[in-house]
Amino acid sequence: MLKPRRHKHPGFLFQAIRTVCICAVLFSGVLQADPGNRGRDISPAEAANIAKSRHGGKVLKINEQRDSYRVKLLLDSGTIKNVPVDKQNRSKR
Repeated sequence: MLKPRRHKHPGFLFQAIRTVCICAVLFSGVLQADPGNRGRDISPAEAANIAKSRHGGKVLKINEQRDSYRVKLLLDSGTIKNVPVDKQNRSKR
């Protein structure tokens, strides 16, 4: 009767599966990114609309920074609020 042939390195399969799983986890964020916004920054007007829709009030000023906008709002209560809006993913920072 023939004996089953064993691989020289029994941990090889485990290491290969572990490597594939690690790569899948690391790249899952890249695959879930919004493809419609890839490589395009939002405009200052879009940043103002995002800040205004979240907080209300009136837009006083928009300052552009390296990777975000700072939108200065005059709220209905009379207070001034600076709202940071990220250029790439349109979220508040």
